[in-house]
Amino acid sequence: MATNYQSSIKVNTIIGPNTVPVNKNSASAFQIASKIFQNFKQPDEVFAIYYTFADKEWAKNQVAIRAGQNVADFQFGYSCPNASRCWDASASITLDWQAISHYGASDPGGSIHGAELNGEIQIHEFTHSVSFFQLKPNRGNYYNLTPDWFAEGHASVTGKLGASTSFEEYSALRTEAIRRNRPFADIQDYRAENILRFYESFSKYPEVSSIQRFYLYTLGWSTVEALAAIGGIDSPMNLFVETTKGSSFKEAFKKTYGIEWESAAPLLAEVVSKQYRAYYP
Repeated sequence: MATNYQSSIKVNTIIGPNTVPVNKNSASAFQIASKIFQNFKQPDEVFAIYYTFADKEWAKNQVAIRAGQNVADFQFGYSCPNASRCWDASASITLDWQAISHYGASDPGGSIHGAELNGEIQIHEFTHSVSFFQLKPNRGNYYNLTPDWFAEGHASVTGKLGASTSFEEYSALRTEAIRRNRPFADIQDYRAENILRFYESFSKYPEVSSIQRFYLYTLGWSTVEALAAIGGIDSPMNLFVETTKGSSFKEAFKKTYGIEWESAAPLLAEVVSKQYRAYYP
């Protein structure tokens, strides 16, 4: 990233009446996120809404006012199921094409995700908003232009990168994220053939995958991390931009990385497999 780039994004922090945000300096994360995407068109403002379970209906209304009732109904249908487990986050674009995201906070003693503490979750969600923004002025379902693992993997890469102040800190985040995610029965183990099965399972929209979605944030993240290392930090968004122009994911992948997806997938699966099997052979 160019060190002299200064983001001009306006951050509007909106806090629920019964809410104390976990990260009290989260606005700076959006400045970092904006800098990561300095080579792409992006919103001028972001609305960041923070709430607890007690403020859930309030937060839903805040989103409905700005992004539409259908967005609010969908996102709050799965967010913040109870007071002690309320660390979900989601993002979209407002009706006038600004970024919007909302962040649950569990009650004292409840679950806290590490990404809430360092700005990672804000950068993750802003990545989704910037992706949506690439469609402007045509609204559409941006999320289905690429496989789920790619969309969440991309946001996870930028989140972890932007939240880290040094390579050592990033390495620690990587290690922690890999070590805490043992394989479950649905994926069996972290052999390359099962990671290929994961790619395929989350590439069949609107068919629902039989594999748990949390792997999107682990195996998906590690895959897009490898792609960013190969093609540069802009390359995942460059691929996404190609899909907004009408290219399929596989066509956009070939244009961005110079190799067919069918040829790249086994190589990526091997790279990811080695990282996870170091802890879960």
